[in-house]
Amino acid sequence: MFSPRLTAKSYMILFLAFLVILAGRQGEDYGVLFLPVSTSLLTAVIADLIIDYFKSRKFKMPSSAVITGLIVSLVMAPGQKIIYYIFASLLAILSKHLIRIEKRQIFNPAGFGLLATSIIFSATLSWWGLINPWFISLCGVFIAYKIRRFPVIIGYLLTMGFLLSIYAIINKAGILEYFSVINLFFVFVMLIEPMTSPLESLQGWLFGIIVVLAGFIFYLYLSRFDFAISGLLIGNFSNLFLRRLKKR
Repeated sequence: MFSPRLTAKSYMILFLAFLVILAGRQGEDYGVLFLPVSTSLLTAVIADLIIDYFKSRKFKMPSSAVITGLIVSLVMAPGQKIIYYIFASLLAILSKHLIRIEKRQIFNPAGFGLLATSIIFSATLSWWGLINPWFISLCGVFIAYKIRRFPVIIGYLLTMGFLLSIYAIINKAGILEYFSVINLFFVFVMLIEPMTSPLESLQGWLFGIIVVLAGFIFYLYLSRFDFAISGLLIGNFSNLFLRRLKKR
């Protein structure tokens, strides 16, 4: 009997789509969610289809664009101006196709679009997709296993846990109080994006550590920028040097 195998992208799409449904069942108004989610999705998919067609004269399945659109809509606070969702999704796709070195995309598309939109328009990022940490962790571990990104996650979580513990001790506060800073949606969705995170173990550990250290600087001194996404984009850029380390 024919049984099609789902790809990691398919699992991620199902995971993100279920988060939208779950959010609606746990308090968010579907009427409020429909327009930003559909706008982000359509903008990302249409932009990706058009650019791919001009590059290859053929239409390709825009599965990565679907993921990007869903991430944008799950991170930006609902109820904002629709132009924010269009701008973030469009910038995300443009960064994927245009900001490249050695034919590789550099930045996490959704992260680039979200951070740029939050800076230019002062759009609010609420991470409302972080609706059920247990569900996110369960699905995230499964997807991380499928794409072999455990070193990235372990490097990130261990370093973040260490820095938060030191920070809590310095401020004479409970350690668990600061651990709420760890964003599991970010860890299991954006941090491990396959095209902008390393596959190899050593590079994965280093990548996770760099993202934390860069993000922690933003957390302490540049709080107007989302520290998780800012650290991620710096980590994405560090991949250029981590790949050279691999070659050596």
